[in-house]
Amino acid sequence: MYLLSTDHIDRLRRRALREPRIDPLLQYLVPYYDAYIAYYRKRQLDTRNYRMNTLTIERLLAELSSSLIRTWDVSIQVQHPITSIEYQILLPRGRAPFQTGAYEMRIDAVFVLADSLQRFSTLSSLEQDVRLFAQQIRDARGAQQGIEEEESGNGGELERLRADLADALHYVFAGLLQIYNKSLGVVEELYEMQYLRSTGGAKLVEEALSNLSLSLAPNSRERVWEGELEMDQRLVLTNTGAAVITAYTLAQAADSAQTVHHLQLDESMSIIVPAGHRLLIVENSTEFLAEVVLEQYPSA
Repeated sequence: MYLLSTDHIDRLRRRALREPRIDPLLQYLVPYYDAYIAYYRKRQLDTRNYRMNTLTIERLLAELSSSLIRTWDVSIQVQHPITSIEYQILLPRGRAPFQTGAYEMRIDAVFVLADSLQRFSTLSSLEQDVRLFAQQIRDARGAQQGIEEEESGNGGELERLRADLADALHYVFAGLLQIYNKSLGVVEELYEMQYLRSTGGAKLVEEALSNLSLSLAPNSRERVWEGELEMDQRLVLTNTGAAVITAYTLAQAADSAQTVHHLQLDESMSIIVPAGHRLLIVENSTEFLAEVVLEQYPSA
């Protein structure tokens, strides 16, 4: 939808400069297009910010589990030997809580250490360093979770805007047919032909059988339209996220893929369903969240 609508509205704008009759159609389409594109780009930005925060957290946790906790441990032992009560108060389980476990547990371990260090005036400088690091990693984690919560709450918004834009495109198409009813070739010039099909003597915008907006967790795969695909159907995939994805069709879920398609960032591609294939597999083999818009069109 992103590629089709952008190409079409650019052609309409150029045509409207010399053909005033289509300007009302253009003005009707623009609000739907702008709303879809604005939210689409927001999702792109959110995904990139999510990726940046994830990388920041992973870098900080790697630093924590290696050099930082070792430095903190040694600094504590300079004043309080490992067998002392003071050491047991500060690091009762040694370095382990900082090196293994879930994000939240490791972050909390840093805050607990900072709070415990407040009792020891001779370690005040270390306490400040530990607390500063704890807040840094907490801020990155909070930003990441904020994006996750917003995405979960607005997961269907992009699809709603896409459907509204599709309806507007059909309205414009009908208007163009009325204006150029004796010159249908002009209508063809206003569309990217790969999105059109022949019906009778004219060209019509294809009606998608199904539209999906799919989020893929890191290192995950999804089955799509299982049992619903038919020979020669066209599947349009648009990568709207921040991770390269792969896609392929299969006859059965246990089969091995014969042809694998790699979809780069912001790329769109079409897959023609081979004979006997009944489902689509979409994979995210990266460490980042992936987003893809899927459209299923009937066979010609």
